[in-house]
Amino acid sequence: MVATPLTRPSKCKHSTIVYNIMNLPFIRVKRRRSSEPSPLSSQIQKKYREHSDHSTPDSSIDYIMSQTFASPTQMIGHPTNQAPNSQVAFGPGMLPPQLASTPLSQAAQLSQPPPMPAAMLQQSSIISDYDIQRLASAVRQMMATEIKDMIKDEIRQLIVVNIAPMHATIETLAAKNKELEMRVDELEAYSRKNLIRISGVSEDEKDTNVAVTQIAEKLEIPVAQADIEVSHRVGPIDPKRPRQIIARIKNYELRHRLLRSSKKLKDIPGMSNVHINQDLSKARGKLAYHARQLVREKKIKSTFVWDGRVIAVDLKDKKHTIQCVDDLIKIVGALGTGTNSLSPRSPQVLTTHPDQMVFST
Repeated sequence: MVATPLTRPSKCKHSTIVYNIMNLPFIRVKRRRSSEPSPLSSQIQKKYREHSDHSTPDSSIDYIMSQTFASPTQMIGHPTNQAPNSQVAFGPGMLPPQLASTPLSQAAQLSQPPPMPAAMLQQSSIISDYDIQRLASAVRQMMATEIKDMIKDEIRQLIVVNIAPMHATIETLAAKNKELEMRVDELEAYSRKNLIRISGVSEDEKDTNVAVTQIAEKLEIPVAQADIEVSHRVGPIDPKRPRQIIARIKNYELRHRLLRSSKKLKDIPGMSNVHINQDLSKARGKLAYHARQLVREKKIKSTFVWDGRVIAVDLKDKKHTIQCVDDLIKIVGALGTGTNSLSPRSPQVLTTHPDQMVFST
């Protein structure tokens, strides 16, 4: 238990010196098990009470301290083998070396550290500046991270508040656009109802009406030029192959008979390269092209076009009407044959022109 310090009196002019000595940082009393004061404290209190009632000169204070403590040769300071911060027990006749050779007027100043050399001050200031720079850099990094997080949170809130409703609107508009495209395709297909496309006819024949009637005659179908509303070639001139002929037949039944009998042309001499197909819209022409690709890859059994509609026959001999590429994907996916060569965004869909296709059944 630490010795109880003296109560600082208010009248004695020397009491402040004794009080300061007793409260110096390096004077420590080892903890005692009992509640009794230490012998050193008892002796100092006894001497102090004897001289507290009258004015005591500095020499009397020196006398009190000389009577209380032993000679400097008997005083014990910090051992050399003990840690600087450890406590040392002082009893009667024991005082730290700092007080043994120091006057009482300077005893109160012993707790103050000595001044730092100029070199150490300069080194300390340099280290402090470096530490300040490191601290500033760390603060900047922390602020930058917090600002980035705040910006990310703001962006997320903007996405949730503003962009998310836009996605719903876009999906709605996309569905309506798809519906409108299908309606336009239906109208276009209906307008092409009486049209046929004939490919493989030599460019030497300039009159396309005559070419159509000659082909009908080979098939033993009575088609007069009066039954042909209009006919002409389509597409750019290609020296490698002749352009297709598009013709509008007034009588729907005659058109139907020409399409059904077109398979016989491959058995007629000089007509093996001639094909008669329905005139499809651009969208349905792409569907027919993809359906034929699946037939070549043996992912569906067959495909044909009838009355402006693309029909696909799967491997189980079930017929399907194809209105969009997704219908083909569903058929192939349901059969588990894969869709590697079929995609709604395939480059072939964008580069294939219906005027350059041959829709053979």
